[in-house]
Amino acid sequence: QLSEPQGGSESYRKVDNTALLFEQQHVLLVEDNSTNQEIAAEMLSSLNLQVSIAENGQVAVEMIKEQAFDIVLMDIQMPVMDGYSATKYIRKLSQFNALPIIAMTANVMNEDLQKCQSAGMNDHIGKPINFNQMAETIRHHLYKQSELTDPAVLKNEAELDNGKDAKNDK
Repeated sequence: QLSEPQGGSESYRKVDNTALLFEQQHVLLVEDNSTNQEIAAEMLSSLNLQVSIAENGQVAVEMIKEQAFDIVLMDIQMPVMDGYSATKYIRKLSQFNALPIIAMTANVMNEDLQKCQSAGMNDHIGKPINFNQMAETIRHHLYKQSELTDPAVLKNEAELDNGKDAKNDK
């Protein structure tokens, strides 16, 4: 268990220049391989993320319906329901349109990445997992969302736009 970052209102802080500490956001790790589950869960926990694990896409769909997650890391090739099918199913449920779903796959050819995007995934993390890439990808999707919907940010942007118009009118 990591302690909260010192210094107040920062959402995260830099660790080792690239890795980041988060604020206990809830991650659903969808992975069928127990060794990969253990490694990825340890990495995520070390970033101060709360981790739940689903061993296949069907279990992930049920878990997402029952509890709130901030982001999903989705393996592609799994028994019962693969990552593509699970993502397509989740995207049909409109309340989860904004939920970031990140593919975790060793298949990183353009056609594989296009298939991930077509299924409704927002991004990908290659396997074997690069810790810093994973942390940065998660940070990008968790904090991009809050900036887009944060009323204070939207209000400040509106005020800036109005200020520009007022200056242009003079």
